[in-house]
Amino acid sequence: MRYPTSGQVIHRMGWRVYSEATLTGEVARVGSDLRGPRVIGSAVHAAEFIVSSARLGELYECSALLRRTRIRAEEIVDEARALLTEAEIQGDHERIVIRAAQLDEARQAYCKVLNAYVTICRRINEERQEIMQTLTGLSGAT
Repeated sequence: MRYPTSGQVIHRMGWRVYSEATLTGEVARVGSDLRGPRVIGSAVHAAEFIVSSARLGELYECSALLRRTRIRAEEIVDEARALLTEAEIQGDHERIVIRAAQLDEARQAYCKVLNAYVTICRRINEERQEIMQTLTGLSGAT
C-alpha cells in the first residue's frame, strides 16, 4: 500500500500550498503597497503586518524543511518495503519479522512527518489569510 504524498493530501483537503516564489512575491508586493501613498494607516498596523509577514516566512522555512524530511521519510519507507520483499522472496522468516517491524516503524515516522507538514501548511494558509484581512482593513481605512 502506497501512502499519499502531502500534495495529494493537501489537494484532497482543499488546501492550497504556495511556493516560496509566490509567497516572496506576494510579501514584496504587499510591502510596497504599505509604502505607497494610498495607505494612511497607523504605524501599529504596518508593524503588525511586518510581524505577520515574518511569521509567514518562518513558517514557510519550516514547511520547506518538513517537505525535504517527508521526501526522505518516504524514501526510507520504500527502502524498508524493498528489504521486506527481499526477505519474503528468500523465505527468511526471522528477517521477515524484523523487516516488517522496520517497515511499520518507518511508516509511523512518515505519518508523523506528513502530519507535521500538513499542520504547517494549514498554519501558513491561516497566516496568509490574516495578512490579507489586515491589508483589507488597511486599504479600507483610506
